[in-house]
Amino acid sequence: MDTFDASGVTGIVWRRVDPARETDAEALMKKLLALSRGTTGFLGSEIFPPIHGVQDAYVVLYRFDRGENLRHWLQSNPRAELLAQMEEVLLEPSFEFFFTHRRRSPGTASTILSYTVRAGSEESFRQWQGQMQEAVRSWPGFLGTETYDTLENTDRPEVVVIVRFDSRQHLDAWLESEVRAGLLREARAFVDDYRVRRIGSGFEGWF
Repeated sequence: MDTFDASGVTGIVWRRVDPARETDAEALMKKLLALSRGTTGFLGSEIFPPIHGVQDAYVVLYRFDRGENLRHWLQSNPRAELLAQMEEVLLEPSFEFFFTHRRRSPGTASTILSYTVRAGSEESFRQWQGQMQEAVRSWPGFLGTETYDTLENTDRPEVVVIVRFDSRQHLDAWLESEVRAGLLREARAFVDDYRVRRIGSGFEGWF
């Protein structure tokens, strides 16, 4: 996979596919990527299949040079037609979000977290996020964390955080720790939705 030096905007899609329809799903995803490559501002894309015990869905990543060109792709009729066909092969609705790049760091992107912050609770969330970052920094195997801005005017504006560890064991130990669980309980007062996605290797050049 190429490493993209341009900044731009990255889209990440999770699709849990009916195992009996994987061939159909992969064909549709390849058609979607082929369409995206012909769109103005396209920089790169890749499909990562499920990995047993690591990620239970297909992960699709693609990058555009700026939000305006990404929105043009998202609103295109050919894309909408293929997505309608995709719904027939999924176990649940796909999960997709987008973020702009602010900086690049070495290491492995081990997990991606997204938070939907309750309106009016932004400051409480920022303070809580600082506590979470301080806690994870002291955890064995921690490499780094980055916070990305999501695009404006999306259906699900979110705060996206990528956390990097040196091994799957250290990552899982953090995700399952009581320290982290306690902090997440505190976040219920100002976070409407929270998602975590463990991801496999091979994503490093995208972040």
